[in-house]
Amino acid sequence: MEVLDGVAVGRVAAAADMAERCPCDLDAFAEVNGVGAAKLREFGEIFLSAIAACQAGAAG
Repeated sequence: MEVLDGVAVGRVAAAADMAERCPCDLDAFAEVNGVGAAKLREFGEIFLSAIAACQAGAAG
């Protein structure tokens, strides 16, 4: 059995939650599992841009 540390498990959970929610604004991104004030401030716009680009590519 492989042992994963809590950080890796948290990142996987956050990524899965983000994929399910597909947040489109900072308020929605703040609701993602594992996103606190620091991650929202540091990564919010980056992730929102990436999600929007992915959705635009999927639609076209």
